[in-house]
Amino acid sequence: MIFFILFFTFLQTETPNIYSYKQINLDNTKDEPLKANFFDCKNTKHEKCDENNILIEHLGRTFTLKPENEKVLPSIVSLLNKYKAPPQNIKEIVENLTSLESKEDPEIVSIRSGARSFAIYFVDSNEVDKITPSTLPNISIFLSSDKKLAETLDTPFPGIYGFNASERTHYRMKPTESYLSNIYTILIPILEEVTSETIKHYELCQLPVFYIFVSQKDSESLMKDLKPIFLKYKEKAKGAVVFYKQEKTNLKHFGISEEQLPAMINLTNKKKYKQVGLTKENTENFLENYFSESLTPYEASGEVPEDNSKRNLKVIVRNDYKKYYEDIKKDIIIVFHSPYCRYCVELKPLLEKLADLYNKYASKKIVIGTIDMVDNDMPEFTIHGFPTIYLLKGKTREAILFDQQRSFNNFIEFIHQNGYNKINLNKYLDKKEKEDL
Repeated sequence: MIFFILFFTFLQTETPNIYSYKQINLDNTKDEPLKANFFDCKNTKHEKCDENNILIEHLGRTFTLKPENEKVLPSIVSLLNKYKAPPQNIKEIVENLTSLESKEDPEIVSIRSGARSFAIYFVDSNEVDKITPSTLPNISIFLSSDKKLAETLDTPFPGIYGFNASERTHYRMKPTESYLSNIYTILIPILEEVTSETIKHYELCQLPVFYIFVSQKDSESLMKDLKPIFLKYKEKAKGAVVFYKQEKTNLKHFGISEEQLPAMINLTNKKKYKQVGLTKENTENFLENYFSESLTPYEASGEVPEDNSKRNLKVIVRNDYKKYYEDIKKDIIIVFHSPYCRYCVELKPLLEKLADLYNKYASKKIVIGTIDMVDNDMPEFTIHGFPTIYLLKGKTREAILFDQQRSFNNFIEFIHQNGYNKINLNKYLDKKEKEDL
């Protein structure tokens, strides 16, 4: 038994072996020498030598590379050195995650007892270099190339098997673009209160997040009802509970009112989906319809001012945006703003003056308007800050971003150069109007 423990420890710490007919210089790397053993197949024949491939082997894990792909060798060796192979009895451990006395590695003991979360990356030669080495304090990560082992754990290959110790939950997932996001999927609770510190973790797992707005007094019973539902979707979604506070939560932005709580919101690809008056039944239906792509997105829209027809600087809202967009004879200047943006407030007098002049000389060729992004959803546009200004070209409706200093002359030249109607306002202005500008 003692010999087995010592042998197991030795196996877990030995360095990878590289078998290659092509000479590999272990010291010739950008960062540090490769921690590996090199077998020169030209001079020392070995049963594992392959004239067509570089073979990397470590603790029963085997990867092959074409000689022309040698550049990824350092990253593979680094991963093999960083991540242990899963214990040989990992299937038995998974099936019996209970507390057992053992003289194994303390890390394995904590995994066996179900006290520590863990994950296994199952990868082949094409997939292994997609993994970015990472260390997280509350999970053990193993690396395996064993397709049969993945099958015994009912895990896709390539794929990730994971166990969340605190929730006693198993995960079996296909890899995402970032393997690390799969680890966060395992670690992040299925349904919990979200805080300013934990909200960033939801972005890292790259799963759809369903934000549940509820009063604190009703949260415990609601979470108890919804937890089994989210458990069904554990590899597809996360539930984040937000305790509603009137002074801090802007429900209007999500198109819900306090009377409609508890409510659930999802924001995906600039689209909003909502369910108000949450119950077990409508939550399950909502998630089912979401993943079958049969939900209609909710789009918030502000109100059109009663005197908007008399204004030269139009207030455009979600519900009447189509009217302006479909009038393709006209160029459109749209200023996306927020009432809380100081620069937007300072820009408004200039916009009003500009709109007055274009209405006077080219009212049939151009519209200038503003959209309040607090009250309106405009997923068609990429908005990184306020104000953001686009010209929608007449006829084609190509969207062209205005990214210059916000001055009269720059706006006039931008519209002249980029608009479909090529309006040159300067040729209409009299001497006094030019002086006023």
